[in-house]
Amino acid sequence: MPYQAGDIISEGTLRIEDLLPIFVSAARELDTQGSWTAWLDGIEQCFESKGYFESDLARDDFEELFQFLQDNAPERTYFGAHPGDGACFGFWPLEEEEE
Repeated sequence: MPYQAGDIISEGTLRIEDLLPIFVSAARELDTQGSWTAWLDGIEQCFESKGYFESDLARDDFEELFQFLQDNAPERTYFGAHPGDGACFGFWPLEEEEE
């Protein structure tokens, strides 16, 4: 896995036009088999479309990418915003469950 607990992929912004390209790049790193290349290429092609980042499609793509990053997070980590900084996205360690 290219990522590990504590790796930050974006910080200091919540703008969808900043986050979508970063999320696509992170998804490509996690897609080691290339299974999602066509999907990710399609999203990137939309970046050049006028009004894309303000569209419902961009919001849908953002949600799907966020879910993809969560689903493919390295073992014993989760993807999301840092607990203390909502504009810092990365892979954070799962808290150990007490037995």
